[in-house]
Amino acid sequence: GRRMYRTGDLARRAADGTLLYLGRQDEQVKVRGYRIETGEIEACLLEQGQVREAAVIARQEGEAGASLRAYVTADRPVETEALLSYLAERLPEYMLPSAIVQLEALPVTPNGKTDRRQLMEQTEAPMQGGFTAPQGETESRLAQLWQQVLGVERIGRGDRFFEHGGHSLKAILMLSKVQKEFGVTVPLQTLFDAPTIEGLAAYLIAGGATESDASSGRGDKQEEADPAGDQAFQRIQPVEPSAHYPASFAQKRLYVLNHLADITYNVPNITLVRGPLDVDRLAKAVNAMIDRHETLRTSFGWVDGELVQRVHTGLAIDIAYALADEDEIEGRIEAFVRPFDLKTAPLLRFEVLKLDEDKHLLLTDMHHIITDGVSMEIFHDELATLYSGKPLPPMRVQYKDYAVWQISSTGEQRKKAAENYWLSVYADASPVLDLPTDYPRPVIQSFKGGRVDFKVPAKTTEAIFKLSQDSGATIYMILLAAYNVLLSKYSGQDDIVVGTTIAGRNHADTDHMIGAFINTLALRNTPQAELSFAELLQQVRRNTLAAYEHQDFAFEELVDRLKTRRDVSRNPLFDTMFVLHNHGKGELVKPLGPGVKLFPYGGFQHRVAKFDLTLVVTLTEDQQLFWSLEYCVDLFKHETIQRMADHYMQLLKSVSEQPDQRLSDLDMLSEAERHEIMHSFNDTDTPLPEGTVVSYIDDQGWMSASNRAVVASDGELTYEELLARAERLAGWLRKRGTRKGDIVALMVERSTDMLVGLLGIWKAGGVYLPIDPSYPKKRIEYMLQDSQCRRVLTHASLRMGLDAEADIMLLEQLDDGAEHAGSPDEPVQLAPEDACYLLYTSGTSGLPKGVLIQHGSLLNRLQWMQRRYPIGKDDVLLQKTPFTFDVSLWELLWGAMQGAKVVFLEPGREREPKAIIEAIEQHQVTVIHYVPSMLGAFLKYVEVHQAAARLASLRYVFASGEPLKPNQVESFYAMFAIEAARLVNLYGPTEATIDVTSYDCPEQVLGSSVPIGKPIDNTKLYVLREGKLQPVGVKGELYIGGAGVALGYTGGKELDEERFMANPYNPQERLYRTGDLARWLSDGNLEYLGRVDDQIKVRGYRIEPSEIEACLCNIHFIREAVVLAKDERLIAFVVADTDSDAATVRMLLAFYLPDFMIPDQIVFVDTLPLTANGKTDKSKLLQLSLPSEDRESYAAPESELEKTLVLIWQRVLGVSPIGITDNFFELGGTSIQAVLLEVEMEQHNLAPEDLIAFRFNTIREMAQYLSHRDIVNS
Repeated sequence: GRRMYRTGDLARRAADGTLLYLGRQDEQVKVRGYRIETGEIEACLLEQGQVREAAVIARQEGEAGASLRAYVTADRPVETEALLSYLAERLPEYMLPSAIVQLEALPVTPNGKTDRRQLMEQTEAPMQGGFTAPQGETESRLAQLWQQVLGVERIGRGDRFFEHGGHSLKAILMLSKVQKEFGVTVPLQTLFDAPTIEGLAAYLIAGGATESDASSGRGDKQEEADPAGDQAFQRIQPVEPSAHYPASFAQKRLYVLNHLADITYNVPNITLVRGPLDVDRLAKAVNAMIDRHETLRTSFGWVDGELVQRVHTGLAIDIAYALADEDEIEGRIEAFVRPFDLKTAPLLRFEVLKLDEDKHLLLTDMHHIITDGVSMEIFHDELATLYSGKPLPPMRVQYKDYAVWQISSTGEQRKKAAENYWLSVYADASPVLDLPTDYPRPVIQSFKGGRVDFKVPAKTTEAIFKLSQDSGATIYMILLAAYNVLLSKYSGQDDIVVGTTIAGRNHADTDHMIGAFINTLALRNTPQAELSFAELLQQVRRNTLAAYEHQDFAFEELVDRLKTRRDVSRNPLFDTMFVLHNHGKGELVKPLGPGVKLFPYGGFQHRVAKFDLTLVVTLTEDQQLFWSLEYCVDLFKHETIQRMADHYMQLLKSVSEQPDQRLSDLDMLSEAERHEIMHSFNDTDTPLPEGTVVSYIDDQGWMSASNRAVVASDGELTYEELLARAERLAGWLRKRGTRKGDIVALMVERSTDMLVGLLGIWKAGGVYLPIDPSYPKKRIEYMLQDSQCRRVLTHASLRMGLDAEADIMLLEQLDDGAEHAGSPDEPVQLAPEDACYLLYTSGTSGLPKGVLIQHGSLLNRLQWMQRRYPIGKDDVLLQKTPFTFDVSLWELLWGAMQGAKVVFLEPGREREPKAIIEAIEQHQVTVIHYVPSMLGAFLKYVEVHQAAARLASLRYVFASGEPLKPNQVESFYAMFAIEAARLVNLYGPTEATIDVTSYDCPEQVLGSSVPIGKPIDNTKLYVLREGKLQPVGVKGELYIGGAGVALGYTGGKELDEERFMANPYNPQERLYRTGDLARWLSDGNLEYLGRVDDQIKVRGYRIEPSEIEACLCNIHFIREAVVLAKDERLIAFVVADTDSDAATVRMLLAFYLPDFMIPDQIVFVDTLPLTANGKTDKSKLLQLSLPSEDRESYAAPESELEKTLVLIWQRVLGVSPIGITDNFFELGGTSIQAVLLEVEMEQHNLAPEDLIAFRFNTIREMAQYLSHRDIVNS
């Protein structure tokens, strides 16, 4: 009950039990992201012996952020190196002071405490050893450059660049200044290896720099540049005036990208202005900027097939001014940001919204083709100078001069080494990142964007900074490496390309220019599972530095040189970006003029996504990190990206704390998500039913004795008759020696004896083994031998296919007399754990595998079905599945357990839609099952023959066996007469007792696939990769646990060990490894993604055939379709209602699918071959003799449109002759020529789509599209 007093003092207990005072809690400081108790450093200094007093403070060093400084007193001079060595043995590196100052006495406050405020103002030099001044002219000049770039007041010859606020981009900037100052190019790697003034000076002197190598001029503030080239510094020279100038590489790329979306490459900036804004003065300053920078009055056009820039004179703009309420702002901004016409200058606009007397919004919008991030900073800095009435120095050179220099021989020399580097990086084709998406990828890339902001815990941030110090890698490199791991785990790939931007100011003369300099680097890394994160980080470090060194090769040139297959649904080479912004102190609030300040306005988001996914991190000078993921809303849901952010945070925590972990051991799952998957999604626990299927059917013997149980072509049986015959057979089997657990085969045609035989075997205690009489003799012999079955029930007409050694019992003899009657033995008592049936499935070795299932598993499956989809005595089930497949078991038994009627379709007619319709109508069938491919054919038949009204009795239609397609679902619900029926998608392997998931199909399926649903009762499902649970939305292999898992295979332990394993989440159970790929959806449903060993990969793209098949089936004249891969080519096999040709099908597909998903060959077939269980027989399709589609070397144009297109292509490409089957890009076409092609087509009144050459690569395809466009669009 006593109270405690909180002192606010920090202390720790020493090993001998004494308490050591560490200072006040409010003396905690934060340096480079680390929270530090200065008292702990002071206590360590006092323990040294020579130090009498000590005080440690965090002191701001210009714009470089805070650093630790220690002040000590002692009776005699103290050696700094010895003191620092002492501290280094006891404290982590981030707690070591950057300087130690020895004073006569520490300043104190009036009450005798250390006056830390006065220490902040101390200007004494550090003690001897804490700071060593630069020596010689080279080191002194280097120190000036470092101070300028890092924003610090002084730098010592031993100070490390990256410990004073330096990072990769500042390093590039500093080395550019070194090149200009000394005429020597320094590789970026050199600075990382020797990051001190002393080390860099040694490199320069060794490279030929002398003490007199000063340049003629030094800029004040210079932005990022690259030390590319191996020649001495040469200035950019002004060019002669001209009517037009060549466009730079960056401008060409942005001109192409502008064709993809209206405002995607606008650069809007919304600023809150506080203070007495003078709009007239602002307008004068803006127009002065337009006059000062030629880029701001530049437009673009074509001359002789080349993109050029035109600089205009005498341009001035007005600034729109309006009053606005707070609730109008969003609409005003939306109306303000609109497309630019690149043919018309200026490509910028301004507007001022007055919100209050001293509160305005300044709206700025420029096209990216004339600006970039650094340019916007230059613009605002110079605008503030002009607004304040201060002059600016004249511009010696302009952006057009840079563009000419870039393509000059000097620029070309700088570019050649970079070109060779990038071509070697991509010497082999890079894979396309296969990120799982929530929605099908649009045919033409969507730029609709969203953003998720997230926070990384402070402890993780501190660990990241600590790892940076320990590893010699920058924060950028650590975050990029972790991002590679995230993408690898999401995609299942270990060859990852991530885009990043670099300022691209590769010459010091560009420091004050406004224009588009930014370049994109495609960073390729290989996060292979066996690597540790530390090893991956060093790989990323090497590759990043090499990419920075070779940034002079424009990204679009690289793409054109690689001649990658162009796809307007994606960006070339990569679809995800990583961007790290470095913000200096005070950059977020800027002065405009006297009493007027600019603040960031947080109420605006430019909702565009230039890439599928972009990780944006902002690093401030005080070592804070701000995080966001930008994404395409037409690909991802908001909650998917939020989960991805959570997974990234989890990875950052793991790798920063334990960088030596193998990548395969890294886990992305949080405890919350793990609980959701393990317990919410798998919340299937239900009391296991007692008894067996036999006992439930026995109950119907007296509850429904006179009801018809079975109706078949050979007759019908009531429940009383059915059970009586089954008991008679059981007695006969026992009399012939059948014992509990013996395998008994049943080989009959579809008839009443199917159900009689099945129940009789179980009542005798036997294990049911169905054998199809149509099987080859060798297969039957193998099944009997492998199962050790010695007893076969069959009919006399079928016994010829059986080995004479088998005990053959002819079912016709069951009623022949007393010798075949059963004995009055006590009934065999079956338990849930007893073996129930043995089914053989296809095996990879070419021999079938026998799967053994328990009674309890079967009963659990059937009882779940009754709870989920209840039926009663009035229901009628149609049995048409071959009884060697497990679906037949629920067709036979589910209804019998409920007293319903089972109608057997006449043998051999299960593939005849007419016979099935007649059976449904005649018997008023309420429950039926279909393999999806058969369902599609059946629905088509019903539609053509207008037979829907004859199916009105149907209540449940179940589909399983292969993926159900969205168009099949839509066709089903489009049939008016069966609106009351439910379509249910089931999934499950034989090894898990028929089915393990179910999904009630809605009338409209969003997406390219139908989910397989949620787990059934007492079933646990796990999506794993390398033994680890995969998060929601991430692909992995599906594993099954729970009541349905089979006892195993008949082939022995080796076969079992391939597919069955101990359940790590429940030691009492086993898991079955399905070999199927799947992922959890956010609602707890599973999506089937194909087979692990059957993925289609063509030209670097991973392709889901079902998506192509669905689009093919959406074409009105195509009834069925299957897509397969052969020899790196996609082949579509289609069944069409009318005559058509492959070119027309391809042209129609181009409206729905990206180019890489359009089949290389379309093969028309009369019907799709089927396997015995009704699935498409893909092996037979691939054995077909495919028609040749080889093209002649030259195919001449025929129609007038084709002839016109040939002339246009020849003019644009400078190639002749061109045939109508020649590929635009294989003829040497580039992205910029693809845009020029549109310009030429417009002049011929052909009204092309944007970037039409990317969608239709040949004249034949382009002409077909233009001819049919109106029809297709309608």
